[in-house]
Amino acid sequence: MKRPTAMLLAASLGFVTAGLTAQVGGKVPDANFESFGNTEATSLADFEGRLILLEAFAYW
Repeated sequence: MKRPTAMLLAASLGFVTAGLTAQVGGKVPDANFESFGNTEATSLADFEGRLILLEAFAYW
């Protein structure tokens, strides 16, 4: 009884999360940056049509 219930739950979660994926070419919500390094204030709208590489690195 537990196995069919778990399978049904896993399948329904898979269908729900499939609709939440990012779509290629979709618009990103605009975000404003007060200061970023040595640059002036900017927003994501300034980079429209360009590829943005976001690198997150940490020393542990």
